[in-house]
Formats: sequence, C-alpha cells, structure tokens
Amino acid sequence: MKISGWVFLVLGGIVIAASYLIKGLKLFVFVGMLFVIYGIGKLISGFIVKDDEKNDGKTARSDNYEELAAKELQESRCKRCRCIVMSYDHFCSGCGIRLR
Repeated sequence: MKISGWVFLVLGGIVIAASYLIKGLKLFVFVGMLFVIYGIGKLISGFIVKDDEKNDGKTARSDNYEELAAKELQESRCKRCRCIVMSYDHFCSGCGIRLR
C-alpha cells in the first residue's frame, strides 16, 4: 500500500504542533520535521516520475508484457456465423469456415 506524501506532511505537522503544546517533548519536534521532510521528498519524486511517464509514455506502454499478450489473444467474430474466434484460430469452431 502506497502512502501519499501529503499524509506524511499532515502527520509531521500534527506531531510538531503537539510537541510544542505539551512541554517536555522536544525530541518529537525533530521526529515531526523528519516526517515533513520525507513527505516533501515523496511529493517531489512523485511529480518527477509523472513527468517522466508523460515524456516517455510510448516506451512505458510497450514494456508492459501483459498488455501485449492481451492484444495477441484478442477475440473477434466469425463473418459467417458471428461465433467468437480468437486471433490465433485458423478455422471457426461454429461453422468451420477458414479464417486465414
């Protein structure tokens, strides 16, 4: 499960605010700052990755082998009997007409 950078920012802010309100929790100010810094880093890296995907979208899609396999196994209909045939079939299973 991915946790958004915004969650870390909010949690860090809450920890910092609570440590200021409750005396004696100076250590938690630094913990809250670490949460905030980590959240900012996640947000920045998320924007960079999205920009890379937009610029290089064709390559990212062609590397997905599941999509390529699904395209290979596309089904269509027989012209004569409208029975479902797969892209690798040579003959229709309904009427026997040659497909290729």
